[in-house]
Amino acid sequence: MKDFFNSKKIAVVGVSREKDKVGRIIFDNLNKSRALRVFPVNPKTNQVGGKETYKDVLSIPFPIDLAIIATPSKVVPKVLKQCGEKEIKNVIVVSSGFSEAGNNDLDKEIKEIIGEYGIRIIGPNVLGIINPYKEMNASFFREMPEKGSIGIISQSGAVGTSMLDKCLETGIGNFRFCKFGEHG
Repeated sequence: MKDFFNSKKIAVVGVSREKDKVGRIIFDNLNKSRALRVFPVNPKTNQVGGKETYKDVLSIPFPIDLAIIATPSKVVPKVLKQCGEKEIKNVIVVSSGFSEAGNNDLDKEIKEIIGEYGIRIIGPNVLGIINPYKEMNASFFREMPEKGSIGIISQSGAVGTSMLDKCLETGIGNFRFCKFGEHG
């Protein structure tokens, strides 16, 4: 998990020009940090949030520590293969529509891909991760909790979000946050 929480070069696949879409929220959250380099990926536009977009992760001319996938579920296997080809070993899949929605074949396909390429995955169907000490909000939770000593790991997005809300409301600091999905 340390590699996820200490990533510095992050690709966000599925970034939208629309500010209320999940990929764009994650992209905007990450761009609040001066310590991170964020690469937006969207084959349908040249620019998002003032940054040049890339058509896929393979076209990013730098090594990537972490890829965050926020695309329709049917596109996830293709993106995971590209991550494998680019040797991106840490991937967060926020996309939903896998076994939690009865799509077991798609679930099996992504398990095979992550096994083939040795990709570590958080997801699918997750909120993301937060590390206040690194100014890293790689989630679609819009706020950054204060630094603190509490770590939150949740399988439920609703429970995780309510715990983060409570941290903000009470001023309780947070060490790290992770909402796990179907595969880890």
